[in-house]
Amino acid sequence: MSSLRGIVNHLRKDLAEAAWRREPTRAASIPDDPKEWIAARGEYLWSKQREITDAISQPNARVVVPTSNGTGKTHLASRLAQHFALKHQNENARVVIVGPSWDQLEEGTLHHCKISDTISPPGSLYPSHGRFEINSRSMIVWRSPPKGVTARNILQGYHAEKMLIILEESSEIGFRLANEATVALTSGGDSRILSIGNPLDTGTPFFSWCQP
Repeated sequence: MSSLRGIVNHLRKDLAEAAWRREPTRAASIPDDPKEWIAARGEYLWSKQREITDAISQPNARVVVPTSNGTGKTHLASRLAQHFALKHQNENARVVIVGPSWDQLEEGTLHHCKISDTISPPGSLYPSHGRFEINSRSMIVWRSPPKGVTARNILQGYHAEKMLIILEESSEIGFRLANEATVALTSGGDSRILSIGNPLDTGTPFFSWCQP
């Protein structure tokens, strides 16, 4: 009898620990403010990162971030994507991360998501397929034109009532892909756009977006 009680107690403890490990990924346990969620992970945001986070947290936000490398923009984008996906995992929501090439996405937000301890059950990351799933639903997808192919309708079919669209390395995204990402994808209810990059190319939409 005592051995059975010990087994039951041990099982109860294991289940409690499993529930505790899953708790941070449950939608109800995630704060609305991404800054609180990021801080709870032990990560620090400097002033501009906090400003970007506050701006993109507004419904139907349109946020353009001109910046050089080494400022933490890609790291922040990966955290905002994860927070949005986890917070809205039980809703009709999706994050779409768009880049000029797969190599840049793989070394950018996808890399930061791969090394994040947030991506754990019930979330699953499939780098080779460019998606992050929660409970078998694709919550974050990475999209770019195939090598040597001009972008045409690569974002077709990605719609949801709540969307976060992140344009990574925006200075290299041409008019067709930028138009598809900022117009075709944003026909839903709450669609937010975060465009980040270094506006070096004067012939791109991002350069014009960065003008006063």
